[in-house]
Amino acid sequence: MSVPEGGWEHTATLAQVRGGSTGRLRVVYRSYGGDNLKNRPAYYSKTTSLLSFLRALDQVEADVVFMNNGPIPEERLALMRGRGEIVSIGPTNMQGSWMTMLKLAATWGDDLVWLAEDDYLYTEGSLAALVEAASALPDVDYFALYGVTENSWYLPPGLDQPRPRGWTDREEWVGGRRWQRIDSTASTFAVRANALAQDVGIFRLAMVPHRSMYRDHDMFHNVQGYETHLWSDLGRTLLLRGEGSLFRKLRRVYLAPFLAASNLRSHRRPENRRTLMAVDLNLVAHMEVELLPPNHDWAAEAASVLEWAEQRHLVST
Repeated sequence: MSVPEGGWEHTATLAQVRGGSTGRLRVVYRSYGGDNLKNRPAYYSKTTSLLSFLRALDQVEADVVFMNNGPIPEERLALMRGRGEIVSIGPTNMQGSWMTMLKLAATWGDDLVWLAEDDYLYTEGSLAALVEAASALPDVDYFALYGVTENSWYLPPGLDQPRPRGWTDREEWVGGRRWQRIDSTASTFAVRANALAQDVGIFRLAMVPHRSMYRDHDMFHNVQGYETHLWSDLGRTLLLRGEGSLFRKLRRVYLAPFLAASNLRSHRRPENRRTLMAVDLNLVAHMEVELLPPNHDWAAEAASVLEWAEQRHLVST
């Protein structure tokens, strides 16, 4: 696949894209030039993911920032040109780019912000469904187009976790689509910027003391006002009880104070407890073989994206 050159490019600084409310959907599309060793489907590529995002973007009014961590291949840069501001950061580690994105998005007043990683595949109407739901559910601060719902249950056996203690379900129908409250999602989601500005500290805490990861369950449980970790489990950890080698037990002892801090951070005033709603069926997919949402032909979706791109001369085969 090749992408034709051309178009204009406006490279912005972080200072130039901070602040203000537009009343439109905002997007931060966070890209990294390389890739990792995850088990990907045969039809996966970051270019196809970007094309699927651009196709969905055509259905909404939005302001986009492409936040590129280090050098990005020219074929992807060519697609970004003219579709939004291009901001280069780093190169930095995953946590650095994550916090840079969150701090930027938190400056955008009461706008809805879609925070996107670069390895997701979008259905054509996904972003339009997001905007419709956010308008219909003004009391909801967090939205997911990808997450474990009743009909998009993609977690392999052993990875699913019980709902936190005190959990309250919620279900809404918007535009013929079902939205369910979920306890957690991955790193691609939507949030109202004014809520994020109050919640950034929770996201930061979930990164400590790690170097290249964050505890996503802690993040999304805590913003909703729920503890993730049973205090009895933390107590057994400190007594070196449980399965595993001595090294693993000592590592859990090391982490225990940070997990306890996350539990305590979840104790929020009722008015600051958020709600995370996900669409059921999922409208985007994280491109890992083991984590693809069921009940949709994602290979056919990828093929339709490439057909769309070829018709618009965005790519040539």
